[in-house]
Amino acid sequence: MIVGRLLRRIVWSAAVVCIPAGVRANDTQLVAAHGTTGWFVLSAPEIGSTVYELSADSPPGTMRRAFTLATRPSAITAEDDRLILVYAPIEHTDGSGSMRQVRVVRFSQEGAMRLYLPPEPLAPLPGNGVLAGISSSSTALRALLAGEDDSNEIWQLLQLQGNEWSAEPLPAGAKRSINLHLLTLKSHAVLVSIDSDATRLWKSDASRAPGSWAAPVTLAAVSQDSNLFAVQNQLLTARSRNAVQEIALLRGSSTWPVASLKPRGPDQWIVPVGEHLASIWSDGGVAPALSCAVLSIDGTTIYDGPVQIIGPVGAREFELLAVLLGSIALSVGVFVLRPSSASQFAINMPEHHALAEPWRRALAGAIDTGIALLLASQVWSVPIGEMLDPTTVSFDRVGIWPLVLAAGVMIALSTLGEAMFGRTIGKALVGCKTISSAGGKPTVVQALARNTIKTLCPPLGVLSVMTTPPQSSPASFKTVVVIHIEDTGDPD
Repeated sequence: MIVGRLLRRIVWSAAVVCIPAGVRANDTQLVAAHGTTGWFVLSAPEIGSTVYELSADSPPGTMRRAFTLATRPSAITAEDDRLILVYAPIEHTDGSGSMRQVRVVRFSQEGAMRLYLPPEPLAPLPGNGVLAGISSSSTALRALLAGEDDSNEIWQLLQLQGNEWSAEPLPAGAKRSINLHLLTLKSHAVLVSIDSDATRLWKSDASRAPGSWAAPVTLAAVSQDSNLFAVQNQLLTARSRNAVQEIALLRGSSTWPVASLKPRGPDQWIVPVGEHLASIWSDGGVAPALSCAVLSIDGTTIYDGPVQIIGPVGAREFELLAVLLGSIALSVGVFVLRPSSASQFAINMPEHHALAEPWRRALAGAIDTGIALLLASQVWSVPIGEMLDPTTVSFDRVGIWPLVLAAGVMIALSTLGEAMFGRTIGKALVGCKTISSAGGKPTVVQALARNTIKTLCPPLGVLSVMTTPPQSSPASFKTVVVIHIEDTGDPD
């Protein structure tokens, strides 16, 4: 029994040594990825522990500050709409063992922004061993611990079920490994054993009984000090040799070199972002400066330079804000700067005509707006509903520009229609037309001015519908909308 314990202690010590230093609470391995987004944790005196977010939908070399943490975690993983954070072990007061606090940070996508909720507690992770890996897959949250010297096993695999962690059997071949990794590969938990002769991979198999693992896949042998990470469904390795970080793709019985990166600072993170890799360096300063290289899976450099920290509001939101502020400024300017004489004017009403009802003018305007939106939708290949909703993916892709095109189309069509025929398409359909105060068709200048202001300043457009002569709205420019009435022959 004493010999058995001694052997287990030796093997466990070797296993702990083989665990990459980053997994043992080094910032440079506090990395998570899911889908097209990657995260990493940076700790510094001036900023505390901050989680940064990189998105494949943002320009290469840019990232956002996602949220800050009061305490630096020792491990992080991601799945669907949540980040899982595991913290350093806390000893029980009675000396019976230790546990690790576990927190979940949920998030939701709002257009170009990702909104993060405050951390919520999950069941504490028990166990005295070294945390060797954590995986949040589509089926379960798992943690891998390197067991203590008085344990019957080198490794402990735990799975969170409800509010309790329970032991999960390891594949037979994984139990004997002294260098075992747990990570998430294409929404599946995988165990990877790095041995001297080969690398073996087991994938969780939810189609069978819970805790089942598929038969191992043998891969090429890699160095014992390699770090493993996944990019979509690809497994990559990274190791430092001769002061160079070597990244290779692990596929079948071969490894394919991806890149060799020279260090640019004391700290480095390798963050999967969609189908790309972002290698990020920190200069280690009090308020650290960051640089990065973004690589494709075949080693092509997409970006290489300083990191640009962008705010939580993206470029599309700034474009929308600029348009809204411009519309407000134009509305105020027209309302304030118009001549006082333009507030009232006399109309030379043509015979058998009367002022059009507000509902008729509003319906005509809605028809003209719908036509302009439909044309812009066809040009930009964006549904009308998504053009008007800033939270959609389509709006994030094309921004405010389909609406700008729709506004231009509406101004052009309405100006031509009223200057040439006194009618827009909408007015022709509902039976009304626009006339000048002299009783004829508006001039080109009048038509262009009234339609530009009504389109670019929606509040003034609504005011023009509700205003009737002799009062004049700022968007009328001495024009009115009238309808033709039949002559009944009654002199009264």
